[in-house]
Parts: sequence; C-alpha cells; structure tokens
Amino acid sequence: MMDFLCDIAGNVIKFSDKENTANEFLQIAGFPKVLGCIDGTFIKVRTPAHKIKSTYVNRHDIPSITLQGICDARKRFIDTFTGIPSKIHDARVLKLSDICDELPGICEGGKYHILGDGAYPIRKWLIIPFKDYGNLSAKDKQFNKMLSATRVLI
Repeated sequence: MMDFLCDIAGNVIKFSDKENTANEFLQIAGFPKVLGCIDGTFIKVRTPAHKIKSTYVNRHDIPSITLQGICDARKRFIDTFTGIPSKIHDARVLKLSDICDELPGICEGGKYHILGDGAYPIRKWLIIPFKDYGNLSAKDKQFNKMLSATRVLI
C-alpha cells in the first residue's frame, strides 16, 4: 500500500500553478506571492512494543509522532511529513523533512513564499511574523495581522 502511495504522491500532492495559488492566497488577507502555509502538530500513538516510552512522549507527556503539513489556499495538503517521535521543535522537523531542500527552488529563491509561525526560522522563502516585544510599529502589526489571517488556514 505504501509503495502505491509513494508512486502517486508526486502526481497528486504537489505545488500546482504558482500564480493561481498566489492569487488565491492574496484574496484571503492581501498577502502577496504565497504558495502555502506550514505548521506542525502531534499525532497521538501507543508506544510501540519493546520501545522506551520516553522516546515517544511530546512536551505534553503524551506518546506521539510529529506531523508537518503545508496547505494551499483551499486548505488542501500539498505536502506532509510524519514519523519523528518525541519532543522536537517545528524548525527541526522542517530541517529533517524531505521538502526542506526543495522549497528554495519551488519558491524560486524568494519570488514566492511559505508562511509559518514564530517557531520557524526566517528565510527568503519562509516568512514568519515579527516578534512582538511591545514595540512593533503600526506597519509591523498590520503585517503580522495579514500573515496570521492567511496562515490560520493550516
């Protein structure tokens, strides 16, 4: 079954027409040149037999594996990455994912972007909100609001 999914995944789950996708995202909150939104979560699991439970517990002390997803403007997954157990930061999951090395090319070196939350590192192709330490300008607050209104899709 998994071989079948791997064979068709490249044809089914992909970054489609970039301009059309960017236009769909633009309609949401006015954020330009976006191809997707990224975030991570946990999938609750039973600790596998003969494995150490602490290897699988997340920061909430629940056995789990991670799921990283990238969705399009219609909330459809265009990339997923799963399987890493334990307490692991979203930035590390991204680094370990198969798509990490492909995203600069997919985003054409920064012409297009993926939107993430503050857990991700800023890159030419990965935009995150400004850190708010109480001194953001009105322009920075508006940027964060637009980013958040778009990124909430994931």
